[in-house]
Amino acid sequence: MSSFPVAGGRGDLLGGNGGGALQPPQQIGSAAGMPDKTLGMTSAISTAPPKPSDLQRTEELEETLRQFGLFESEEELAHRMDVLSKINQLVKKWIYEVSVKKNMPSSVAENVGGKIYTFGSYRLGVHTKGADIDTLCVAPRHIERSDFFTSFVELLRQQEEVKDLRAVEEAFVPVIKMTFDGIEDASSLYGGRLSLFCWYHQPSPFGPKPFSSPALSLTTKAFADTAE
Repeated sequence: MSSFPVAGGRGDLLGGNGGGALQPPQQIGSAAGMPDKTLGMTSAISTAPPKPSDLQRTEELEETLRQFGLFESEEELAHRMDVLSKINQLVKKWIYEVSVKKNMPSSVAENVGGKIYTFGSYRLGVHTKGADIDTLCVAPRHIERSDFFTSFVELLRQQEEVKDLRAVEEAFVPVIKMTFDGIEDASSLYGGRLSLFCWYHQPSPFGPKPFSSPALSLTTKAFADTAE
């Protein structure tokens, strides 16, 4: 399911793990010609590159995951990206229309920005087949929460691809949930400066971080889901 949260941003039209071919971790630190850097609360146990035996075991693990049907096909991944692209276009259309209604010149409203970002397991590239997509709608500050839960919900309701539309405005994290062309989505709204999220952008608008899709993470997630 796809989701849109309100105020408390997370989440870009950034994709999953690319159909099964997991990318090796991105090397960070002196070995990559850069100053040592720690991502998170603690430093890495080792920053050494993988040995041939490590790469072989990773390939074996990925093959096991494929046999269990945890990876989506290229067609399924492409469909997800197409759905995200359509939602992104709807967001831009909605922001433009609301801006014009608030007496903003049309020429200005066309360039005020607004975008959809993904987060969660899909953003990290460790989602399983059929998993939902958590998305965040980043809008200019003149777009208000009431707009999100009125005019945007109405725009979504008019789309034939949208099913099971639910607006949960009073939740701790206000969210819109829906199924868009067979893909579940949950989305929130963040009204603020787009520059606050510039750090989240990647070279590819749909690709995950090179180091964010370890096979071990997907294995652990699949094991946890099975154990529940």
